[in-house]
Amino acid sequence: MSKSQEMLIARRYARALLSLADSKKKLTDLTSGISTLESLLTESVAFNSFLKNPLIKKSERIQAVLHIAKKVKLNKNLQNFLGVLAQNKRLALLPVILKTLKLEIAKHCGELSADIISASALSKTQVKAVKQALEKAVGRDVDVNTQIDKSIIGGLVIKVGSLQIDHSVKTRLSRLDRVLRSSDVTAMSEPVKEVA
Repeated sequence: MSKSQEMLIARRYARALLSLADSKKKLTDLTSGISTLESLLTESVAFNSFLKNPLIKKSERIQAVLHIAKKVKLNKNLQNFLGVLAQNKRLALLPVILKTLKLEIAKHCGELSADIISASALSKTQVKAVKQALEKAVGRDVDVNTQIDKSIIGGLVIKVGSLQIDHSVKTRLSRLDRVLRSSDVTAMSEPVKEVA
């Protein structure tokens, strides 16, 4: 399944679950449940393996996921939601669905979310500085998510909604390469003048 297909499916499930949270209390419970599930995903290798294992029978998968949901005290809507995911063989998409759901909740509440991608981990001070600059630029609170992608070499890529600000070394080198390849070779043969 391609990434775009995963995102489309995740968005459908996320919106369906969000539509059930018709009050502020239910929305708060949903947000709390998302945090619980995210913690479970990051801390439990066994849970991640379970989600991705296609060999587990559907009935066993449903029973197991409902048992886990009750054990970690998820609300009834989230328990039923996980049961539906298990029934439809979509548990492997849970991390993508949770991320999409957080974005949909933020959009529903009028919040703005930003992804900051860097080549190495940013310090808390650096993240705070970028967050403050973004909040000043857009004029409202911004929820910041950080990611590491060594392929950008250095710099930052910031995604806010449909806007992407790319100040990565990889992109700058790519632009320089295009400029050099498109330049007239005869113009390049002229001597470079020194500027004092």
